[in-house]
Amino acid sequence: IPIGFNFTFFGNTYNQGYLTDNGYFQFTSAYSTYIDLILPSSSLPNNLIALAWTDLNFPVGGTYTYQTLGTPPNRKFVINLNSVNVFNTTPITSQVILYETTNLIEMHETTVPLHNYTQGIADATGTQGYCPAGRNDLSWSATNDAYQFTSGASYSWSPGASLNDSIITSPVATPTATTT
Repeated sequence: IPIGFNFTFFGNTYNQGYLTDNGYFQFTSAYSTYIDLILPSSSLPNNLIALAWTDLNFPVGGTYTYQTLGTPPNRKFVINLNSVNVFNTTPITSQVILYETTNLIEMHETTVPLHNYTQGIADATGTQGYCPAGRNDLSWSATNDAYQFTSGASYSWSPGASLNDSIITSPVATPTATTT
C-alpha cells in the first residue's frame, strides 16, 4: 500500500509497504505469519513495525483502515486496527502513525487485551530492533497508552569529499594533503 511520502526506516527510504493481517506493517515483503517473534530476529519477517503482532482473527470481526493525512512536509500515514479480534480473546483497538520529515513512529493503544504479542520495530537484516520493556514476544495488555520510536539517526558529513562514505556513523577520512 502507498504511504504517500518518503519514509526513512533504519537508513533506507520507502514510499510503500505491506499491511499484514497479524498486527504488523512491513516495508519490503508481503510475508505474513501469526507467530510473533522476539525482535530483532534473523528469521522472517523483518523490516517491520509491529503494533500488536499476534494471531488476529479478522473473520470474527474488526477492520484495518489506513490513510495519509496533512500536507508536505508534515504528512502522517495512519494505520488503525478497529475492534479486531485477537484469537481466543477480546478485540484490540490500536493505531500506528508514521511522520513525514521526522521519520518518527508512534504507536497508540486504546484497548489491547491480555495476550502474547510483540510490539516494536526491526530492520531489514534482523540485527537491529527496539521494543518497549515487557512487550517483546511476551504476555501484556494495555489501555490508553502510547510509545514513540525512531529507527536511528541519519548522518550527512560535510565536506564529504575525503570520506569513504558521507552518510555513515563513522566514516574514514583520507585527506588529499597532509598538514603539520
